[in-house]
Amino acid sequence: MRRILRYFLVGQMILLSVCLVSLAQVYEDYEDYADEMEYEENYVGHGGYGTSEVYNHNPSPEPYWGANGINYHPNTDYYCGGSFLGSFGCGGYSPRFGTIGNAYNPCFDPCFVPQGPCTLGTLFDAGQGFLTGWINAGATFSPNEDNFPVRYNDRGNQFLMNQLYLSAGRLVNKNRPRLDVGGRVDLLYGTDYFFTSALGWETETSNYNPYGAPANDPTNAILKWNSNSGDRRHGTAAMYGLAMPQLYAEFFLPIHDGMTVKAGHFYSIMGYESVMAPQNFFYSRSLTTTYGEPTTFTGVLLNQQLTHGFSVHGGVTRGWDVWEASSSNVSGIIGVQWDTCCDSSIAFTLHTGKVAATDSQTRTNYSLVFAQQLNPTWKYVIQHDLGTETNAAYAINGDRTIRSDATWVSIVQYLECQWTPRCSFGARFEWFQDEGLSRILKFPTDSVYSNGVLNWTGRNFYNMSLGMKWKPLEYLTIRPEVRWDWSDAKLNSTINGVPSLPGVYNNLSSSNQCTAAIDLVLMF
Repeated sequence: MRRILRYFLVGQMILLSVCLVSLAQVYEDYEDYADEMEYEENYVGHGGYGTSEVYNHNPSPEPYWGANGINYHPNTDYYCGGSFLGSFGCGGYSPRFGTIGNAYNPCFDPCFVPQGPCTLGTLFDAGQGFLTGWINAGATFSPNEDNFPVRYNDRGNQFLMNQLYLSAGRLVNKNRPRLDVGGRVDLLYGTDYFFTSALGWETETSNYNPYGAPANDPTNAILKWNSNSGDRRHGTAAMYGLAMPQLYAEFFLPIHDGMTVKAGHFYSIMGYESVMAPQNFFYSRSLTTTYGEPTTFTGVLLNQQLTHGFSVHGGVTRGWDVWEASSSNVSGIIGVQWDTCCDSSIAFTLHTGKVAATDSQTRTNYSLVFAQQLNPTWKYVIQHDLGTETNAAYAINGDRTIRSDATWVSIVQYLECQWTPRCSFGARFEWFQDEGLSRILKFPTDSVYSNGVLNWTGRNFYNMSLGMKWKPLEYLTIRPEVRWDWSDAKLNSTINGVPSLPGVYNNLSSSNQCTAAIDLVLMF
């Protein structure tokens, strides 16, 4: 507990330092705004825009779709949403999909005109510095204490504080033809730390069992920031802990229509859902998000805007959820983003490279997401992922381990309805196939012994969620959800004394699982 408090205080000092730098930059930016607005008054005149038009002036080519738009990526972009301390700055988020940090934001428009007296709040609204956060907590009602394979809300019949989240930094200004520098640091305390930790950062680079063995998954690694005893991982990990999922610098270069360079530790840009609770429609996450894609990257990511609505991105990383590893392997990432003129968006990202702890396994996966705003009320999203990893699946034959390649593929569909400005309904359906059992179960596909055989059949996992998103207050969101999971995976046994298992749910005793959950997100 003392160590957790020490890291938390260090994180607060980092946040305070970033805020002080942001305040200094805000003053400089506000002087620039004053000069620009003097130019508007003297040379453009009120006839060009009018007061309301100047307020909404958008010098960037990116459209602004509003609270349910699709031209934002949930891991990188902000919007002028309400918060408990709303006057202090941009304190809200919205579930948006789209460009890798290139979305237009009126909070940081250099032509934005502060209304009323110049206060600390209006300076933050007009400037590029931000400080925001939230608390996410909830409970899941389940027939079992462990909701496996569900992650994040993975505990049944108990209250969880998933995220006490703080984020601070400075956004780069993409609307001026000059170099700009920004950055961001995020701190997360809660039960979600376990699924957002990175190998070699919040954890050691070796497995907890057996100690000393190289690790390629931070959920299997010895914890460095947090306790190695508690209610997780069979008593070898704490239920609550601290993580720093983002710590990066960002640069804007006025090349062509604008290039951004992000260097450091940041969230994965793959997929539709996010670690950050306010970004998602549902409390629970899809299997694709939690098993089929990386959570964080450490490396360098470039994003180049080529034309209006079309951008490409690429870079190098240390691999899935890795800060530092026992090997020096480097992976590559490439992709494209296209925001069409028909209220739709398409994003494709491919990531490939050696697995962190070994030179014998190469992991490659891609994510393809299509989002369509059907009308002002309805939005549809479909995501397809495919991944392969060499030598990741294995079978046992006596005292020999036989390795083979593993493949996983998934399709996730979302349908969201904005019923009223404060209430929306949504549905999610997912199919995830884990060929080789390397992503979810991580069991040997076959085990052949002298006294019999253990054989896993079935590789398909399905789930469907129905939920509501209600905002009784601008800074408070409540999300009830009902979820049904089922799978055809089961264990067949011919060994005396080892029973066959009918499924993977409820401690491997059932082929399906139904859960009901409710959580809240309180912005501050």
